[in-house]
Amino acid sequence: MGKLYLATDDNLFDRPVIVKMICNYSDSGDPRNRRQARAMFQDEACTLASLDYPAFPRIYDYFEDDSDAYIILEYIVGKDLEDQLTHNDAYGHFMPGAPYAQAKVLQWAIDLCRALEYLALVQPYPVVHHDIKPANLLIDQHGLIRLVDFGTAHPSGVGYEPMVRNGQTGHYGTRGYAPCEQYRGETEPRSDIFALGATLYHLVTDDDPRMHPGSFPKLKQLGAFGDLLQAMLDPEVTRRPCAGHVRAYLETLV
Repeated sequence: MGKLYLATDDNLFDRPVIVKMICNYSDSGDPRNRRQARAMFQDEACTLASLDYPAFPRIYDYFEDDSDAYIILEYIVGKDLEDQLTHNDAYGHFMPGAPYAQAKVLQWAIDLCRALEYLALVQPYPVVHHDIKPANLLIDQHGLIRLVDFGTAHPSGVGYEPMVRNGQTGHYGTRGYAPCEQYRGETEPRSDIFALGATLYHLVTDDDPRMHPGSFPKLKQLGAFGDLLQAMLDPEVTRRPCAGHVRAYLETLV
């Protein structure tokens, strides 16, 4: 959605902040795409401004000029959860990794379920994040898990006009983590449950779901936790548990 800069707020004792600038990633000759990209950026700022929960980054300001738009965000010090997993770094280098301890992942999962319960109760419409994955989860300097990058978040039931790039309709989210209904633009809070399930599977197995979307071959190795993940990863959204039910089951596992 944009470029990120680390900056200091001269008006408040040089507080470190993140400056997110909208990036003209859409076709330069398509004004509809440019309008939609700007609208999504404004919606990200509006969504963050409406949230008051410790798992989400705080927004400090939003402003525009003739050609650009900016969001000023809380700077969260910490590493994302993809860092320990096998992945390619920012330079394309292969980085071998290892799974996280299941006990630690269970506690993170409980905290994230509480955050999703909060999003599901936002009025007048629940908010769906649409891009939960290890790279969007940070452990901050206090040891708390934080969910970042609300660039694709919007209220459930309030859809976006599809973005067309090079003659093809674009979709939001990340392949391997996004549920089937997200590709149809028909999401609801349990759509984030699927993405959370795929993320938790990745964290405890180091088996990247992007490599084989829709298939989670190591679930049976995870015992009761795997049974829960199987329910979260049901292709039919109406059969998935809600965040509160997932949290309650996780608490029995802990």
